[in-house]
Amino acid sequence: MDDKPNPGTLRENSERLFSFGVIADIQYADLEDGYNFQGNRRRYYRHSLLHLQGAIEDWNAESSTPCCVLQLGDIIDGYNAQYKKSEQALELVMNVFKMLKVPVHHTWGNHEFYNFSRDYLTNSQLNTKFLEDHILHHPETVPSENYYAYHFVPFPKFRFILLDAYDLSVLGMDQSSPKFQQCMKILKEHNPNTELNSPQGLSEPQFVQFNGGFSQEQLNWLNEVLTFSDKNQEKVVIVSHLPIYPESSDSVCLAWNYRDALAVIWSHECVVCFFAGHTHDGGYSEDPFGNFAPRSNPPSLASLGDVAKKLGEMWNNLSDSEKQPYITKVTKLKEKSEKDVANSKSKGKFDGAKGPAKVGQKKLEEEDEDE
Repeated sequence: MDDKPNPGTLRENSERLFSFGVIADIQYADLEDGYNFQGNRRRYYRHSLLHLQGAIEDWNAESSTPCCVLQLGDIIDGYNAQYKKSEQALELVMNVFKMLKVPVHHTWGNHEFYNFSRDYLTNSQLNTKFLEDHILHHPETVPSENYYAYHFVPFPKFRFILLDAYDLSVLGMDQSSPKFQQCMKILKEHNPNTELNSPQGLSEPQFVQFNGGFSQEQLNWLNEVLTFSDKNQEKVVIVSHLPIYPESSDSVCLAWNYRDALAVIWSHECVVCFFAGHTHDGGYSEDPFGNFAPRSNPPSLASLGDVAKKLGEMWNNLSDSEKQPYITKVTKLKEKSEKDVANSKSKGKFDGAKGPAKVGQKKLEEEDEDE
């Protein structure tokens, strides 16, 4: 984003409060460039470091230094595990990040779990919970150690929340643990395919092995943080590897229980933006409540003041008849989400649907083109 915003897109009295960098799906591997499984999309494995270096050089050269950078997951590619180079690849990428003059907040994606266990990641450089902020006298806003999530304040009255989109997942977990068994049960009940990475024939195609979801415990914590932000008139940006808004993502790449997350977010007024990676095309969508839901793949520098003002103008410029289809669509989805959350709470967990299946093993060479 240019240092001087285009005056045609912003009000004359708008003021940039702060900026931050966003990058996702670096997926580095010491391999020649290749293609995805379908053969229709190029993968820049080794050269991805050059893009990361270029982004860092741009961020460091900004006249107004960004407050931080958000790394949205999939920092190295799953192929590193096949070649037993996971630790070496991660160290190389983290050394490049050391060139950055500002803090970087890391989220975890499916490729992190192709390379490492959850226990390993918890004790690695990719755990940036030491950068979190604590709210005095509000212990309910302290995240549990059962998932990787936290919040921080980069600027007064603005709070960023990092979510763990693989809190419910079969990736990176001890397969003998009760939580793994619970997650496998959820996945199998929704996905009757032998190959659990295939969405073929699914009414809810997000239920594939390379995706995950949010536990009720994490969603309850998110609700507490957003409640605090509402009361204190904060603006909130939420970050996750997996998208949660259907209009901003391919349906196969959504979080398993994205409706539950949306129901929590839509019950509050403070959220202005949701950033996710995972889908490589990039893109964005604005919901009728004015929340901005981008999918970020190329490195970018976002000014939150610019984004919020532009989105408000876009929505306000629509006529009532133009707004109505979106309002109707979101109202129906919100009603269903609230019903799903109520059912989940009454059962004490995220509930699965039906349909037994055989367990299929993940094949890295058969990854979906967008994940």
